[in-house]
Amino acid sequence: MLVDSLAGIAARDHWTDWAALSCPTLLVLGQGGIIPPAEADRMLALRPEVRAVSVRGAGHDVHLEQPAELLRLVGDFLREAHSP
Repeated sequence: MLVDSLAGIAARDHWTDWAALSCPTLLVLGQGGIIPPAEADRMLALRPEVRAVSVRGAGHDVHLEQPAELLRLVGDFLREAHSP
């Protein structure tokens, strides 16, 4: 059931959506995640203002594997994005 529900997402090209975003963005990648380096590089090339971080010791599910580190990263990012 999960695979079926994700099939439509996987088949769709999201590059146009990614390039069109204009809000401050934090790209969080697990050091051992499933996003190939070339894809992360393309994401940053399309939006060079994006802040990217790699979480050591985490795979794709950073929120499950390193929740305290993710909380710290997101908190820092939000404080920086909203500081005058």
